[in-house]
Amino acid sequence: VWDVLEGNVVEIANSPAVNPFGGRIYVTGSGVSPDKGYLYGIDLVGDRLEIAFASDIPPNSGTSPAISPDGKRLYAMAQGDAFAVDANTGEKLWTRPVGGKAASPSVSIDDVVYLLAGDNLAAVQGATGEIVWQRTYHDFAAQRLPELWTRFGLLKTGVPIAFIDSVVTIT
Repeated sequence: VWDVLEGNVVEIANSPAVNPFGGRIYVTGSGVSPDKGYLYGIDLVGDRLEIAFASDIPPNSGTSPAISPDGKRLYAMAQGDAFAVDANTGEKLWTRPVGGKAASPSVSIDDVVYLLAGDNLAAVQGATGEIVWQRTYHDFAAQRLPELWTRFGLLKTGVPIAFIDSVVTIT
């Protein structure tokens, strides 16, 4: 199990999440082959770690899982899809295509999951996976930011664009 957490057996490119209701550790990582990915649930039993479950997810997630406010669900992204997993069993509850590259989700107190995906920000209801709303930052940038300087061919057009590939912070 330590090899999973340290990335010695599988590639881990993110931070683990710890469930405040029981202390289970969750981390996404690759599988032993490049076409597999897993979301691991890991328990501390006595003085050792044990894998409670390893849920199949698309490969190359690169996101840190987020935990629902009640500790019952996990949220993550991989290959343009957002998904929820039961925090106790590892069973996949829903999958929604949101596009873009995977970025770590954030969860509000009312269980709305905020997902960054390329030039989109999506809000998804955590319990159901229903998309509450989705916005593109390209349109926002074009409407609100000044036209950019195209001199010397550094930019093809003067239209500003926006791209997001990080973590949303909820306050």
